[in-house]
Amino acid sequence: MDTSILKKLKKYFIIFLVLYVLYQITIGTLVRKYHNFFEKEDRREFVLKAKNKILKEMKNANNKDKIFSEEEKKIIRNFLRKILTELDL
Repeated sequence: MDTSILKKLKKYFIIFLVLYVLYQITIGTLVRKYHNFFEKEDRREFVLKAKNKILKEMKNANNKDKIFSEEEKKIIRNFLRKILTELDL
């Protein structure tokens, strides 16, 4: 390759590298900061929705005569027995 082309490539690479570092120091940190903020807000919103859904289902279950079907009772009973057996209670 021609030495002038290598010099130009080296020059462009250095310019690109400097611009990239400047971007990361200035705009990149702001972008990450806001991304993390909105990500946390999404998690909080999800937790609140899940909590409200659980409370709503519990309220509906309290209004019913029977909460579990016969099949659900068997599954839960066997699961609890297994836990009690493993814990030696």
